[in-house]
Parts: sequence; structure tokens; C-alpha cells
Amino acid sequence: MNTKMKAKLLFVILSFFFLNCEKSDVAALGVIQGKVTVGPLCGTVPAGLDPNRDNPCGLSDADLNAIYGDYKVVVSPTISSDKVTAKEKVLDKSGAFVFEIPTGEYRVQVLKKDGSAIVAASEKNILTKTINLSQNQVVEVSLYVEKTIK
Repeated sequence: MNTKMKAKLLFVILSFFFLNCEKSDVAALGVIQGKVTVGPLCGTVPAGLDPNRDNPCGLSDADLNAIYGDYKVVVSPTISSDKVTAKEKVLDKSGAFVFEIPTGEYRVQVLKKDGSAIVAASEKNILTKTINLSQNQVVEVSLYVEKTIK
């Protein structure tokens, strides 16, 4: 086989390979972001104090991280899929979360860090939201963990 024929054969083989490769399935993405608020964290704020809206009790960062760190946000598809799995984030003192995920319908919920439900609030439907996420959409979610003061 001469050089020209080898080159043509190589061209045909490579053309066949590249033209018949499956396109990679790049999923359309969107963003679910928000904040979890845990409270109340203390009783009434003493008169004369101007409370910090995000930290009215004057707790230290370590205390707030410990309180919020008891919880996590889990985002899971409402319809099971091999392509999309649940994502989770253990909270820090900010309570903020961001998930960039493929479009679809998702359940966003707050659970205890060990994955168990927060029983006292489960009946109030304040710890779970269902979201329909479209391509390039940013959805804001606010969730509230009601905590009894000890």
C-alpha cells in the first residue's frame, strides 16, 4: 500500500470516528441558593442594646458555627435519575448555601447533620421546599429552623 493510499485510508477512518462519536450530553444548569435561619437563639434582647439583625444575641462565631453546624441542606431530585444525585452542604454561621445543578424539579430540605429529620418542624412544612429549576435560572430559597430556647 502506497503512502497516498495510507493517508486516504487514515482520513476515512478518522472521519468516520469523529462524525460518529456521540455528542457529550452537557446538561443545562441552574442555581438554587438561599439561607437557613436558626432561631430564636436567645430570649429578649436587653433594653438599650441595638441588636445585630443576624446575631441579636451577640454569640461568638464559634457558638454560631456550632449551632448552624448541627444542620445541613440537602437538594435532591424529586424523580430519581442516574444522572442527578442528591447534593448536601453542612451549614456554617452564615446559614448560606449555593448549589449549581442540572435543570429539573428538586426538593430542598434542612436536616440534622446526621441526616435525620427535625421532627418538631416537619409538620409545619418550613424545612422543605419543592423547586422547578430552568436553565440559567437562579432560585432563592429561605428556610427556618425553629429552635426552642434552653
